[in-house]
Amino acid sequence: MPEFLPESWSDPGFLPAVYSLCLAAAGMVALAILLYRRHRYSGYKWPGVEGWNIDWLEASGFFLLFFSWSLLAGTVSRKVLVLPENPSDNLLAWQAVTDGAILQGGMLLLFFLFTLSLPFLRRPPLSREKLGWKSALGTGFLYFLAFIPVRFAVEIAWTAFLGQLSRMGVSLPMQEQDIAGNFASAGPLAFTALLVLAVCVAPVVEELVFRAGLYRFFKSRMAGRTAIVLASALFGLAHLNVLVFPTLFLFGMALCLAYEATGSLRVPIALHALFNLNSIVLIALSHT
Repeated sequence: MPEFLPESWSDPGFLPAVYSLCLAAAGMVALAILLYRRHRYSGYKWPGVEGWNIDWLEASGFFLLFFSWSLLAGTVSRKVLVLPENPSDNLLAWQAVTDGAILQGGMLLLFFLFTLSLPFLRRPPLSREKLGWKSALGTGFLYFLAFIPVRFAVEIAWTAFLGQLSRMGVSLPMQEQDIAGNFASAGPLAFTALLVLAVCVAPVVEELVFRAGLYRFFKSRMAGRTAIVLASALFGLAHLNVLVFPTLFLFGMALCLAYEATGSLRVPIALHALFNLNSIVLIALSHT
């Protein structure tokens, strides 16, 4: 995240900084709108989400299925696309496409197979409210903007905290996510494939697993707030990156709240897609 506005427009960080500041300003307005709505309609009951009434053994099997596949998917991908000794940057981008397609495709298949293996009465609908994609995108966009100021504040505080730890001699394994390099080095076709995976496929799969799956199960077994915190923590941990954990943890909470507030899984899917698209826009601007 840009921490200052570069002095020169030719600086590589100038466009991302201006874009981020504009988003933050719009986000403050969106956050104010949501807070006003919450106050104005404080007596209104959210549509909510129906808990997923499976037992702990079934839930453990659900978790182990996806955890095992996340470990195996990379090995399968390396068998599908074998790289030469010194692959080009574009070929590395295609490896990322293959990795993502196999991982996300396998998780989607596992989710539906697991769901279909349950008795019909233990397969509640994913959404209580029937919301069209146009409305879901509009609502998701409002939540996305409202999350931007929260994200900036958390990232500034977390960066300062990690810097303080570093000055104290405490070293944590920190690295930027590989996705930035993949997009930056990808050719047109590989870039398009990565874009589709990040904006269309991954949000659907991850919302099915973490919100429609884990969160609904936790909600059936514990208090709603505890379920949100636990599901969001697992969502952040699943990305295996200390640098972005606080952001993803809070983003997971925002996704759960959007799910509860609208009663439709389409809204967190839209919010997640816009979040990923925003990251890609920042990468593209930084390489303009």
